[in-house]
Amino acid sequence: KNAQITVLLLLLLVAAVGILLRQAPITGWLPAPYDNIRHSLNHLAFLGWAWGAISLGLVEVLTGGRWNRPLAVLFSINMAVSLVLTVLTLLYGYGKTAIALLGIHTAFSILFFILLGFQIRRHEGVSGVPERRAWRWASTLFVISALGPLMIPVVRDLGFHSPYFREWAVDFYLHFHYDGWLVLIWLSLWFGLRAQYGLAIPKQRVGWMAVLLTG
Repeated sequence: KNAQITVLLLLLLVAAVGILLRQAPITGWLPAPYDNIRHSLNHLAFLGWAWGAISLGLVEVLTGGRWNRPLAVLFSINMAVSLVLTVLTLLYGYGKTAIALLGIHTAFSILFFILLGFQIRRHEGVSGVPERRAWRWASTLFVISALGPLMIPVVRDLGFHSPYFREWAVDFYLHFHYDGWLVLIWLSLWFGLRAQYGLAIPKQRVGWMAVLLTG
């Protein structure tokens, strides 16, 4: 219940920051540089609200809502990291600390998915083959997408400073993350909800998911 409330509050915060950003062309006022607010909004939306909503949905659909302590701890850590990263990016833009926090969020996300896999196997009868298969492919593409940002400092330390490589690494991440991981995650959730409830989904069970995932 606390996790659901946390994600819902993050959604409201995302909406508030979005309104702040969009009023700037009208009023000409912003409390921080435009790029800082834009980057912080992206982190809050994708690493906070979207990641949290998706994680809640996966646990609900693939394990029947069976959280264990390691999953809950990793979920809480990533929510906290997303908030700290949002504040740092808002105040200072991209720096070494922000980049390090991005790496921490990615590492804990991978660990979360690994532990979720064990939980899914423990409660295999809850979910069907299509949603589990889509989830496995989505998790694989999440790991592949993480190679993009990780390659930037490695290649830079090797003395390769081409700006084109940086752009390629970012595009590599965006392609596998959004065109791969996100699409297959939605399919996994959709297959799971259809298998469990058919077309008539009880509001009392997944109403909060509809709000969090489509907001």
